[in-house]
Amino acid sequence: MKFSARVQYGLQAMLHLADRYGESAVPVSFIAKEESISPAYLEQILNKLKKERLVKSVRGPRGGYVLTQKPGSISIRKILEVLGYFSAPTALGKQSAQIRVPQRASQMFWLQVESAFQKAFDDISLHDLIQRAGGSEAVSGATANLAFNI
Repeated sequence: MKFSARVQYGLQAMLHLADRYGESAVPVSFIAKEESISPAYLEQILNKLKKERLVKSVRGPRGGYVLTQKPGSISIRKILEVLGYFSAPTALGKQSAQIRVPQRASQMFWLQVESAFQKAFDDISLHDLIQRAGGSEAVSGATANLAFNI
């Protein structure tokens, strides 16, 4: 499974914001430095997340970005969808009646795999990832051992 740089950086940015949830806004420059990415590219990614109301920007000398919801209510699936990871569903209607059985079987298999991944990512939140890594007490409370199975 391979994720684009946009998806990886977007998830990392969201994890930074989740780790500092309830504290001050996190500057783009801080995340960009921590992740060794261009601040301009990170700003583009955060703007996509902002359009979908997952984050909001805070202006001023202590400005940056904050999550608009609690980390436990933001699923990894939602982040991946916003950043364009999941493809549009492929119709298995009339067109698939005209393709050969092996092609149709393959198409159905990959749709099933994608559906399983979407379900798994739906069951994992930013809070879960931060908690698993032993992150911020504001997010995690007591550290727990969590297993993620796909």
